[in-house]
Amino acid sequence: MLKLSGFDPIITTASPHNADLLKTAGATHVLDRKLSSDALSAEILKIAVKPIKTIYDAAGTPETQNLGYELLAPGGVLACVRPEQLPATKLVPEKKAFWMMGSVHHPQNHKFSAGLYAKLSSLLEEGALRVRL
Repeated sequence: MLKLSGFDPIITTASPHNADLLKTAGATHVLDRKLSSDALSAEILKIAVKPIKTIYDAAGTPETQNLGYELLAPGGVLACVRPEQLPATKLVPEKKAFWMMGSVHHPQNHKFSAGLYAKLSSLLEEGALRVRL
């Protein structure tokens, strides 16, 4: 869905043996999840050719949230799958971090969900979305 939304690059972390699967799902780069925070940060900054404005943290741990927030450019947004756990001393007005829920049942997501479901059949037919069993 990130690729369909125009995000590029799409950088993720995982075990190296999952790299091919993640690339078929839209990742442009797969980094070893066992890299230290410093090594991971250095690799991400090599890949990102412009300031990082959006980070989606699918792990949501304090470590991943802190790393993501540090990588953000001014004006950037960190979306976390768990409640935001950044220390208050780290927060600055020019960066945003928030906890997001992807449920179609939340009122704030109804408009987006209706649009997605209206196009779901065509996205599947085009191969833009694939079901994996």
